[in-house]
Amino acid sequence: MPLIFYIAASISIVFATAVFGLLLNNALNRKAFYKKFKNMNFLKSENANRYIGVILMKRIIIHSFWKNLNPALRLNSAEGKGNIIRLYDEMTNAEISHLIGFLLTLIIILISYWADFHSGIIVPLMVANIIFHLYPALLQQYNKRRIKRFLEEHYNFK
Repeated sequence: MPLIFYIAASISIVFATAVFGLLLNNALNRKAFYKKFKNMNFLKSENANRYIGVILMKRIIIHSFWKNLNPALRLNSAEGKGNIIRLYDEMTNAEISHLIGFLLTLIIILISYWADFHSGIIVPLMVANIIFHLYPALLQQYNKRRIKRFLEEHYNFK
C-alpha cells in the first residue's frame, strides 16, 4: 500500500479513537474514582515540557484553527474564580479524553503489530497518535498546573 494511504488511515483512526475516548470519558466522569485523575502529571518540569515540545505545540494550537475546536476551554476573565475552576475541570475532561484515545490507538497499533496486519501503518499511526492525543493531553496538564498555581496564589485554592 502507498504511504499516503497509511497516513490518511492513521489520521482517520486517531480521530475515530478520539470520538470513542470522548464517549468513554463522558460515561466515566460520573464515577467516584474519576476525581483521582484531576491532578495527574506526567511531566512536572517546565524544562521537560519545553524539551519535548509541549510549549511549541501550545503555540501551534494557539495560532491555528485548532484553537476553535473546544470552545469550553475559553476563559472569560470577568467571571472570576468559578469560571477558572470550571476551566480546570474542562481541561481535566479534555485531557482524559485524549489519554483514552491515546490508549485505544495504542491497542490498535499493538494488535496490528502482533497480527502482522498492515504493518506499514504502525509508524504513521504512532506519529499521529502522539501528535493528536499525547501532546494535547500533556498540554492540558501543563495548562492545569498553570491554573492551579494561579488559584493557589490568588484564591488560596488547594
